[in-house]
Amino acid sequence: MCKLTVVIPIYNVEQYIEKCLESVCEQYIDGIQVVCIDDCSTDNSYMVISSLLEKYPFLEIYQNETNLGLAATRNLGSMVEIDMRMSCCMLGANI
Repeated sequence: MCKLTVVIPIYNVEQYIEKCLESVCEQYIDGIQVVCIDDCSTDNSYMVISSLLEKYPFLEIYQNETNLGLAATRNLGSMVEIDMRMSCCMLGANI
């Protein structure tokens, strides 16, 4: 059962996202789920995240069909099928 879901909206954060994801994914939290939602980035953010999917099986990535903006993307993140989560938090990719 998933105990914590971290939702990260993604938009042109290629230079930050790998460090951000490694920081989150290397935490010793049993039952973590990390959901990235790409808001039609024009850089290689999606590819950077995709390259980490095999290393972190609890990492998921989704991509908006059109650019929706931060608020709508964040709201979508809370509606993604999240496995019986206990807690959900939002994280900025450039933090």
